Amino acid sequence: MECLGADQIYLYLEGELNKGETAVIKEHLSVCPGCRKALADSKLLLQTASSLPAWDVPPGFTQQVMGHLFPFRPALSQVLLTATIGSFFIITGLLFTFIYSGQSLFNFLVSLNRTIFEGLSSLTVLGARLIKLAALVVKVLYRFSGYLWESFGRLTNILSPEVQAGLIIFTLFISASLYVGFKRKLLVGEKR
Repeated sequence: MECLGADQIYLYLEGELNKGETAVIKEHLSVCPGCRKALADSKLLLQTASSLPAWDVPPGFTQQVMGHLFPFRPALSQVLLTATIGSFFIITGLLFTFIYSGQSLFNFLVSLNRTIFEGLSSLTVLGARLIKLAALVVKVLYRFSGYLWESFGRLTNILSPEVQAGLIIFTLFISASLYVGFKRKLLVGEKR
């Protein structure tokens, strides 16, 4: 039998296993000192946890926690008022644009529709291109990391462990120096 997992140990200690499973675990514990130690540690942990005094919850604790989890939601009347004001400004803006353009209502609505449609189609094309660009960047980074890992593997086969340790220390020193240098460069002119 393999060594016991933490879940098996706690089920055994709490008496939640059937007789067959309990017998198998007892047999394993008789031959495995590592599992006996894990069982003793778990038993001590359970005893310690059960001996702790009960914790009194302060008044209003539940409301405070729930208030942080679910922040304040505005009332429906506030949402409707905000939507009404926003709609008013949009309609007013469209009305002034219609009056200023001097077009007939039909021509104005057609041009407005075209503008919205062209804007949405441009955004769709832009989104598709951004997704394609992101996929390309991920592909390039994946290949680059593969080449880098392969090169590192070849390098470790060529260099001795002492040289590898020296290169690691040198790389860490250069990285720390660059970090400190960039930090100083960014903080120039700021009070410390």
